[in-house]
Amino acid sequence: MSPNTQQLEGIHDFRFGTTKSDEEIVYGSNYNFTLDIEKLLLNPMTRERAKHIKKTGINRPPRPQNSFILYRRNKTAQLALVGLKSAEKSKIISQMWKNEPEDVKEVFSALSRMAEVNIRILIITLM
Repeated sequence: MSPNTQQLEGIHDFRFGTTKSDEEIVYGSNYNFTLDIEKLLLNPMTRERAKHIKKTGINRPPRPQNSFILYRRNKTAQLALVGLKSAEKSKIISQMWKNEPEDVKEVFSALSRMAEVNIRILIITLM
């Protein structure tokens, strides 16, 4: 028996069986963020790639950040990875990501969904 729309309302991720909102998952977690959550969710039009896109004349909003990218940004700010190339940083942080427990990954998945909502709002305001 498949659930109907009313049964699905408020449910964000069936894997974890949670009915919490993304904000409740992120702000209610005990994960120690290095960057402020607001900074991680910063309007993507202010990031470097977005500035380049705007400068070259391609007027489209950037893609939302996925959970790993948000995790990588947070970890890069935490770790002393000075002097390493971006690819080397990604390898190190990728291994850390693989070793994280599922609850940490769920926090960053919720953060990613929040970033996607921000992108949608940005697109609506640009229209």
